[in-house]
Amino acid sequence: MKGILLALFSFLVLLAAAILSVRSYRGRKYFYFFLAEFPFACLFFLLLHRVLPDNLGCLPPTWLEPSPLVDIGNGFLILLLLFHMMWDAAYAFVLTGFTSELFVRMRQGNQGGFSVEALVRAFGGDREVDDILEWRIPNLLNSRYVSAEGDHFRLTQRGKWIARFAFFLKRLFNMDVEG
Repeated sequence: MKGILLALFSFLVLLAAAILSVRSYRGRKYFYFFLAEFPFACLFFLLLHRVLPDNLGCLPPTWLEPSPLVDIGNGFLILLLLFHMMWDAAYAFVLTGFTSELFVRMRQGNQGGFSVEALVRAFGGDREVDDILEWRIPNLLNSRYVSAEGDHFRLTQRGKWIARFAFFLKRLFNMDVEG
């Protein structure tokens, strides 16, 4: 259990370092920071595991793993899985997520909603196949995050909650959002 608790603490330190480093960076290659910070989180975990007592001063004897190697292995596996989860969430939702960006822009847009032309202009560019109209908007309509009113799209109450959460995460990472 010591390894698992120290992995959780090391992950929180890693998450704080990732937020601070991404907030101070203006480029688009965030993975450099994540890849550089993970080995330091592992070393921090190993250092804590070595210097702290087996029971961390508070764990009952039934929660202790008798084998230190298994305890370190469990903690390292948890740390690796948490790092992977953070990486996936950060890239899929916060740093490069198309849908979260769409929600944030619709949240910041006018109350009349966004027209198809405005969405294509904002996200589609001049691509021949328009991903927005081909599958993104129909998927959001089916999941009831967006409602259609003529040729305009507006966030539903569910969509507004997602947009607020996306906006909060983008602000946390300082990802060029306003409002």
